[in-house]
Amino acid sequence: RLHLEPRDVSVENVVNQVLDDLRSQAERKGLALSADCEGEVIHADPKRLQQVLYNLIGNAIKFTDSGSIMVGVRLIEDAAVFVVEDTGCGIPAEHIERIFERFHQVDNSSTRSYGGFGLGLAIANEIVSAHGGRLWATSIPNKGSRFFFTLPQGKAVTAMAA
Repeated sequence: RLHLEPRDVSVENVVNQVLDDLRSQAERKGLALSADCEGEVIHADPKRLQQVLYNLIGNAIKFTDSGSIMVGVRLIEDAAVFVVEDTGCGIPAEHIERIFERFHQVDNSSTRSYGGFGLGLAIANEIVSAHGGRLWATSIPNKGSRFFFTLPQGKAVTAMAA
């Protein structure tokens, strides 16, 4: 079982920390990283939230050869909705549900060459589920992918601009 230590956290700070840590990887590939999440404060475990974002953004960098990766967050009703969108190689429709299973990898020469054990998305899914949320993806092969996750917000607040 995952142990969570939720508290009010700034989404902007968490996302920017992850992007700052991964920026050199993206720049080596000529990828643009951007975020759209100003002002949101959510109730979540910040270390576990970072872990999910490192996985999703790291995968986006790994599977994107050119273009961009965007992270967005919106508070919608009683949930924070995150999206990590890339212009990468995409995922065939027949694999989209299985990518969240432990040790599952899309098994073809283009994705197998990227390495990994097929655990990152399964762990991210467990973390999101432990928060009471949901993780899912949409993708178009050779166009890119969008990974979404929600975190229910019983204690969510929106920071006010000064």
